[in-house]
Amino acid sequence: MVLKPNIGATDVATAERLIGRVRGLVDSMQPSSYHQSLRYGFGGRYPKVIQEFRTVVGDILRTTLLCVGLIGAVVLIYFRRLRMGWLMAVAVGVGTMAALAIARLTIGYLTVQSAFLGSIIVGNGINYSIILLARYIEERRDRDASSSDALTTALTQTWGPTCIAALTAAVSFGALGLTQMRGFSHFGFIGGIGMPLCWLATYVFVPAWLHCSERCWPTRFAAASEPFGRLFSPIGVWVVRKSRTVIAWSIGATVIALGIAGWYLPRSLEYNFNRLRFKPAAPQETWEEWARSRADEVFGQSASPAVILADRPGQVEAICAAVDGRGPALIGEDGQPIYDACKSILTYVPKEQETKLARLAEIRDMLSGSTLKFLTDEQRKEVEKFRESFALQPIGVEDLPKTLVDNFAEMDGRVGLVVYVYPQPAADLWHGKALIQFADLVRRVDLPGGETIHSSGEAVIFADLLRAVVREGPRLTLYSFCLVLLLVFVNFRERLACAYVMGSLAVGIVWLVAALAMAGVRLNFLNFVALPISFGIGVDYAVNIFQRYRQDGPGSVAQVVRHMGGAVFLCSLTTMIGYSVLLISRNQALNSFGLAALLGELTCLAAALVSLPAGIALAESRANARS
Repeated sequence: MVLKPNIGATDVATAERLIGRVRGLVDSMQPSSYHQSLRYGFGGRYPKVIQEFRTVVGDILRTTLLCVGLIGAVVLIYFRRLRMGWLMAVAVGVGTMAALAIARLTIGYLTVQSAFLGSIIVGNGINYSIILLARYIEERRDRDASSSDALTTALTQTWGPTCIAALTAAVSFGALGLTQMRGFSHFGFIGGIGMPLCWLATYVFVPAWLHCSERCWPTRFAAASEPFGRLFSPIGVWVVRKSRTVIAWSIGATVIALGIAGWYLPRSLEYNFNRLRFKPAAPQETWEEWARSRADEVFGQSASPAVILADRPGQVEAICAAVDGRGPALIGEDGQPIYDACKSILTYVPKEQETKLARLAEIRDMLSGSTLKFLTDEQRKEVEKFRESFALQPIGVEDLPKTLVDNFAEMDGRVGLVVYVYPQPAADLWHGKALIQFADLVRRVDLPGGETIHSSGEAVIFADLLRAVVREGPRLTLYSFCLVLLLVFVNFRERLACAYVMGSLAVGIVWLVAALAMAGVRLNFLNFVALPISFGIGVDYAVNIFQRYRQDGPGSVAQVVRHMGGAVFLCSLTTMIGYSVLLISRNQALNSFGLAALLGELTCLAAALVSLPAGIALAESRANARS
């Protein structure tokens, strides 16, 4: 795969060539101490682009290796057999690589949003082989079944729940494809195909390889103790005995969480973009920030103006007049003005030239005759010489210096259609509310004649991303919930079963929103997808628990928690590892996504392993009491 830097029309190779030339010039300067200060003080967009791109590439390698290593470790600790770990690695590896290969053929590149999907797919995609192999080992260990019988039972009893789990995860990712933001639609597409492909690879490769390996090198299971048995066996007994208390506490926690969620959601949007930037690590990056602010001080204006392109020269002055009329009203959260100035090439052409030239002609006429009698002959000659060279000609664009004109020239040679709108150097455009005001100033300019000029740029794009979170976040969450509900109903075909499973999911999501509020995590243009994704992945645990309960029958709640608790916990643990490795990324937006998704795993897992079994046990006890 090729990582595509999100830097507009500038690619990394161009930025590196430009900086290489500048550094070459700096290196040739003397004294060395001076050019070294320039080297490490070099700032601007181009070094920032290169630093962030290299940071993303490094983060991808680190997080992927760490994710694979940690998942491999916990799987081996749980199963305690290299064969099982090898079989899982084959299945999830085939599924993940197939998903990335399809993405390479259809999309062709990865963005910052989708670059870390490899670790996420691995963390989630391995769950299907965990459930399959855990059931196989259970049949061999507890029922002393033969390899063929155990494999048959494992296949017939797990393919349905895991298939639904894969589809619910796929639709939760796929719901992101409905957004107009390309990065998230790619994220949803790759994740959406990755889950079913991992499931397909699991049920195509793992049974065949397992059967062949067992025939060649049989495994003894009699002496093996049940993984996590000491942990989940007492939990299952406690949940059944204290089902009424557990449900009471669950209801109370949910009511409190609803209150926290009601307070949090209207305040959940992250407007401070400083919390989403890359964390500086090297001294050069700190120098880059210093150099940028220093440039603003030296030039007295922002080095990053917005650009508006007029359709014809006659619109330029009207654009600046319209912007000047609205700009002074923009005030930031700190009470400081946001707008500075609007400049076009006509800004540098003197105004009211006829009046000024007439006045200058009067002054020139005064420099003659009796007015010069008090001067010496030599001084009078100098004045006459100056008077004769005093050309009173209007100044036009063609008379401006080339270095100035080049700032307003386009690639096709046209000059004068570019308009720059400058924010105040001290304006905090890293704050979303100030950014939205500035973006609305430049995105649409209405001219007196009824014409409208539209513009774009970084400010407009980031402002639209914020608005997209507000507009599309609830819609995507609703779509994901409805699709997951539909798949759960298709699987169980019973209202009561759907109520149990979706009730567990709803409790987990409510707890998640409350956890986000208490952890101080605000929603941004990256982590808001954690909510719809949590629907598809979080419901898997409730589906597996309830499906096993249906298979074992009434009175089996404690045994279900004992047998399935470890496997479900391991599934969630591998998924949490896939999210947790994002916390080491220097991209703070990815950090927030990893933390939000991690909290979603914890809350949905707790609801599925504690609240759901307690609800089933309480319903059974009441039914028995009535009978």
